[in-house]
Amino acid sequence: MMLVAEGMHLRTGDPVWRALSRRWSKVFAVLFAVGAASGTIISFELGLVWPRFMAYAGGIIGLPFSLEGAAFFIVTANAWMNVSRGFQLSHGRVTRVDPLAAMFNPAWATETSHMVPGAYLATAFGVAAVYAVGMLRGRRDAYHRKAIAVAFSTAAVLAPLQIGVGDLLGRTVAHNQPAKLAAIEGVTHTERGAGLNVGGIPVPGHPAGIVNVKVPNLLSLLAFDQPSATVRGLDSFPKADRPPLAGPVRLAFIGMVGIGTGLVALSLWYWLRRRRNGPEDRFTLLALAAAGPLAFLANELGWLVSELGRQPWIVYGVFGPRARSPRLLGWVPLSRPSRCSTSASLG
Repeated sequence: MMLVAEGMHLRTGDPVWRALSRRWSKVFAVLFAVGAASGTIISFELGLVWPRFMAYAGGIIGLPFSLEGAAFFIVTANAWMNVSRGFQLSHGRVTRVDPLAAMFNPAWATETSHMVPGAYLATAFGVAAVYAVGMLRGRRDAYHRKAIAVAFSTAAVLAPLQIGVGDLLGRTVAHNQPAKLAAIEGVTHTERGAGLNVGGIPVPGHPAGIVNVKVPNLLSLLAFDQPSATVRGLDSFPKADRPPLAGPVRLAFIGMVGIGTGLVALSLWYWLRRRRNGPEDRFTLLALAAAGPLAFLANELGWLVSELGRQPWIVYGVFGPRARSPRLLGWVPLSRPSRCSTSASLG
């Protein structure tokens, strides 16, 4: 957005565009410094707070962490925790480490592709919210209007892309983390030709949730490209291998999707209002002001889905404090390494 504003200034000579670019460059510099510092802290925090995990996994996922200063490669490390590759276990010990295979695991492309547009969208809506508040306070000048226009133009381009990559990430989860998929979609019992729950808010005593509309066969089609495909339910997994917070996982997913859908609708509403009478009525500006915090909340809810949905595993199917036996995928768990007497290939 900063570069777009500068490009518009170079093209038109309008000083308002230059003012926006300069202001945003200062904010960008502060955020970059904070990000670099916090990223360095994370590297130390991992070893201090989770030494057992890093003693095991540090040599496998060290490559994406070493690139953290150049880009947001910590997401690829998280993707490895969801779908681990690039090493073998022999008698409970890590052998034959392949850092590139670990980094470019089956989930890295879809998880990164979902996270990066999500960050851009949150930034776009956050910028729009700042200037919407300014307009609510009476600053209805070209400076504020152009800032909102750039922010929502960015969001309009990225929102359809985010929906597409979100669908691809869901397919990755379906093929590699079936228990997480069941928790996300609120699937209690295994179904052939599973329907998609639209709503299905989890409430104790109501296994199927409440306020639910079920679209027949749609979940099987979205997850496996076949309307008759089988989707495993939570009750098909041993209790120790299920996400212990399946209800909050489902709630976080509903919140993320609900906010995202609302923001897409708000973008369409904004452009319709802008083409007709201008987006300066109080209702639209209040909605724009609320969109910024909600976009960041959607990001955090997405991370809750990823992390809580992977539990009880730290590294899915391999390492976790609640693991008792290699039941889920036939891999050797690392919570009881003294009992490991077989070799299992993960790559």
